[in-house]
Amino acid sequence: MIGTESVWQARVRQRSVFPPLAVGMVALLTLAACTSPARVDETQATGEAMSVSPAADQVFKCITEKGWEVSLSWDGGIEASSDSVPQAQYDQYRADSDACWAVVDDKIRNMSPDQIRAAYTQELATRECLTGLGYDVAEPPSEQAFLDDFFIDRWSAYLAAGFGNGSLPDDEWRTVVQSCPQPSGGWGVD
Repeated sequence: MIGTESVWQARVRQRSVFPPLAVGMVALLTLAACTSPARVDETQATGEAMSVSPAADQVFKCITEKGWEVSLSWDGGIEASSDSVPQAQYDQYRADSDACWAVVDDKIRNMSPDQIRAAYTQELATRECLTGLGYDVAEPPSEQAFLDDFFIDRWSAYLAAGFGNGSLPDDEWRTVVQSCPQPSGGWGVD
């Protein structure tokens, strides 16, 4: 994981937690699961969006290609359960899941200054969208501060709006995410 995560990344990573071990991993989680996600048909054409997050779509495909039965929700949450991942196989599942996420994380870690500037522009557009929906969003940092802090303490319009820890009801969350996509959901994608 790099610096701070966006709300989207925290929700996605949270949903990949195996329920029997969730208690021990609470310190690592930032959000609680909102709903039980519907399983996505993994036979969809490559390149076809399965969720609002291209990165989660890529990780979902990677995990299922490794043979794991997981679910993908509309907002990019990836979830495994004790029914699909027996306790004795959890360590292998976690290693495979981490390896799939590492591809995305590595690409984010290696974003160029121009890519980070584009990310800043995307975050500003998301901020504008959120304020258009009536949410108060704290002022963004300067472009230079965003560049300087990107790998340490990344500013996000969603976090600046105070979204986190299930702060919105599910239906409102869905409206917000679909109206104002989180830029980080597309970072690190092949």
